[in-house]
Amino acid sequence: SVPAMADLVPRLRGVRPGMILEASGGLTLEKVREISRLDIDLCSVGALTHSPGDLSLRLDFLG
Repeated sequence: SVPAMADLVPRLRGVRPGMILEASGGLTLEKVREISRLDIDLCSVGALTHSPGDLSLRLDFLG
């Protein structure tokens, strides 16, 4: 949860200041806005790749 991350991030930074922190798993685009206020380096949002809408394509061969 975002509140748990808000509590954990400063503690992790205190242990290893140069550590790269990534938020991942169950993230939505809406949650990314909240998470962006935390001191997190990366966010992975799987919904961008595994939940896209359908695209209808057609290929016509001439000749």
